[in-house]
Amino acid sequence: MDIASALDYQHNHCMPPIVHCDLKPSNILLDDDMGAHLADFGLAKFLHSLGNSCHNSSTSLLGPRGSIVYIAPEYDFGSKPSTEGDVYSYKIIILEMMTGRLPTDKMFTNGLDLHKYVENDFLK
Repeated sequence: MDIASALDYQHNHCMPPIVHCDLKPSNILLDDDMGAHLADFGLAKFLHSLGNSCHNSSTSLLGPRGSIVYIAPEYDFGSKPSTEGDVYSYKIIILEMMTGRLPTDKMFTNGLDLHKYVENDFLK
């Protein structure tokens, strides 16, 4: 819940909105009361609104940046960082916590990934 609140703050209450771009378990720190805090904003981007769309303040010629198993698939197709990408990463973290499986688990081969595993085994 702490991370959802932090993302809500960054995406909806900061001006301009901030996209973390590298949300993963190792970038979530726990305090003495087990409160979760976002860390490592090295890849974070500011989104600047132009009309009805948002554009990030910089572009990268290096392709997708962040931890591969946690970044949104559309980043492979050249999409710019977005709040939706952070939400995707958060979803992967939640699935990881709920299933006890890492997205890099050796069982995920031949097209099976964490999403399909949950769909097949938990949503029946």
